[in-house]
Parts: sequence; structure tokens; C-alpha cells
Amino acid sequence: MPSYRCYFLNDEDHIQAYESIEADAVREAIDRARAMLRTRPQHRKVELWQGARRLYPAVYGDVLPNRGSRNLFDWLGSGEGPNRTGIYISS
Repeated sequence: MPSYRCYFLNDEDHIQAYESIEADAVREAIDRARAMLRTRPQHRKVELWQGARRLYPAVYGDVLPNRGSRNLFDWLGSGEGPNRTGIYISS
């Protein structure tokens, strides 16, 4: 089963904590990272990494219910996130 690291960041993008998780698929890992961020209001952001690749960034307000959070497929289709080469791009 693949391993992922969830880094929890403050407003200055400094790592405050991390969790290692295992998930069968990237989508499951993203869902778990977002769920963990919802329960940790002291952290403002979470990044999901696999090895040297950042797979997903999320901000605390974006993972709260009814706040317009996007699912994985919306995020990937937005032009943000890692491209085919694994390099992070943002629009």
C-alpha cells in the first residue's frame, strides 16, 4: 500500500506537524488529509506528499463544509497542481 506524508502548515507556510498515512489511491489519501485538516483548526494548510512530489495543497477554509471546496477532479482540471512531469504549477 502506498505511503503518503501530510504536512500541516501555519499561515507562514512553516511545518507545524506531520502524519504518515497509507492509502490505496491518491484520492483516498487526499480525502484523509482534508479530513485531518478539518479537525485541526490550529493548522491553516495541509500538503500531501509522496516521496519528493507534492500531490495536493489545501487551505483550512477550503475544506470546511459549504465553503466551496473542490474535489480532486475539480482541482486537477483547474490547471493547478502537479503536471505530468511532477512539477507543481499554479494558474
